[in-house]
Amino acid sequence: MAEYKDEDVFAPDEEGRKYLGSVYIESDYDALPVAPDDNRYPKRGYYKDLGYKLIEIPRAPKLRHVIGPSAIGAGMSLGSGETLFWPNITAASGGYLFWMFWLGVLTQWVIDMEIERPAAVTGEGWPRTFARVHPGLAALFMIMGFFQWVWPGWASGAGKMAAYVAGLDPATNWQWVAAILMVIIFLIEMGGPIIYNAVEKAELIMVVVIMLVFLIALAISGAGGTYVEMWGASFAGFGRMDPRIDLMTLLGGLAYAGNGGVGNLMQAIWIKEKGFAMGAYQGRIENPVRVKEEEMEPLYPAGFVFDVDDELQMARWNAWWNVINWEHFITFVIPLIFATSITSAVAIHYAHGTQLGAIDMWLKEIFPKVGTGLADALAVGIFFALFTTQAAIVDSFPRFMSEAIYDLWLRDNPKWNISKLFFILLVIFVIWGIAIILSGIRQPWLLLVLGAGIAGIIMWFYNLFYTWYNTARLPSYFQPNWGRILAMWWAILFFGYFSILTLGNKFGLPREVAYEFPPSHPVMVTLWAIYILSFIYVAALSVKYKLNPIDKQAKQ
Repeated sequence: MAEYKDEDVFAPDEEGRKYLGSVYIESDYDALPVAPDDNRYPKRGYYKDLGYKLIEIPRAPKLRHVIGPSAIGAGMSLGSGETLFWPNITAASGGYLFWMFWLGVLTQWVIDMEIERPAAVTGEGWPRTFARVHPGLAALFMIMGFFQWVWPGWASGAGKMAAYVAGLDPATNWQWVAAILMVIIFLIEMGGPIIYNAVEKAELIMVVVIMLVFLIALAISGAGGTYVEMWGASFAGFGRMDPRIDLMTLLGGLAYAGNGGVGNLMQAIWIKEKGFAMGAYQGRIENPVRVKEEEMEPLYPAGFVFDVDDELQMARWNAWWNVINWEHFITFVIPLIFATSITSAVAIHYAHGTQLGAIDMWLKEIFPKVGTGLADALAVGIFFALFTTQAAIVDSFPRFMSEAIYDLWLRDNPKWNISKLFFILLVIFVIWGIAIILSGIRQPWLLLVLGAGIAGIIMWFYNLFYTWYNTARLPSYFQPNWGRILAMWWAILFFGYFSILTLGNKFGLPREVAYEFPPSHPVMVTLWAIYILSFIYVAALSVKYKLNPIDKQAKQ
């Protein structure tokens, strides 16, 4: 057994502190050897001739030096499920339904880790992971992401809250406020040479502000007793559902008990931009206004792997994986559960049985019942929550689309680089958002529900994909353990079940027909068949490759 010291595995403080920003490690890419095309390494898949480059995995930093990527994910989540969907759902039905939220957050923690797994192993973002199976699959998810995010609904909600805080009529003044917020987000994006760094810092600050404001709001709201009762009811009512809750709203709430939809896929890009594990060797998206094109960091055509037969390299990988998991739990799971439990308790306390949409519930039902100070505090917290979500989406949409477009079609085109493509898409998205906001459309809640419902269905699809990919395409030492596999099976069943109910309902079937089991309507029979057979197929494959992983097959 090889001998090595802790300092060979873990980065010293000076090196670790570099991860307080983001890290890029230059390499002589063309001179690096290509990892053997054997089952000791992740499958090359569709890109058979595009082998992974072999290089050392960096030393793992301490946890306190890597807080960041999940703060963006938390910021994206706080304005959706955490201040809109779940306070609205729990207020409408009662605290017993809150079990679905905290279970959804814990489920999404596991999902996010499985999305980050291949990205940390190879330094490749989600588009290349999907494209190594088939480029058409990456293109399909890119299109679904477009429809989920193309509507600037969160900025609309933030505009209403900002107008309220400013003493303006939210019903008539929110458009101009929301448009100004879109411009502010654009300026944040352009705030430094490395775009990720500016976004991460802004999101982290706002998440801290949101948590402090909501904590103060709970203290002065008089909802402390309701808070305790809600948690008790969520455990006592575990497994119960409320047939009065709109299925699309419920599916949206489940999707947005976290990033939601393709937002979860952004974790694979954010950890690469941050420089986690093998992602440190891929270039970051830079600000083309401040960085010359010839000086931009490259996004290489293939990812990187390390020598899996080297015990020191594997020890570093295990250290990295431990840090990545804890970073996401501390920065993502804890803030979401903390903030949402407060907003949901306040909503139950003042708007139990509400029939209004979430934004109107706060503005028309809760705020008039509380004192001006509490109303202003809640409005400030909700504003920042909605603003962090829109800011994360404004960053994520062009980053998501540019990485997919560049990876699939523009890598070999010398006229393009990913930073230029990102900037163009960012400008288009901001202009589009402002145009939609100023167009006079006045029902952002309906649009948010629609986008969130799409997000839930997307999650069903990629939960199937990653459960298969991380067992069938990765060797045993990179595979999820049995606990993670079981959790992913649960995620498939969880999101798939609500997806087929929602789809059935949207085909025009009444609730009693959509809920019926065994199903009798041909539409529901078909949806249930797809649901059951897809799960059985992927579960069987994950068991097959877990029991007989590709690296063990190579030795037989």
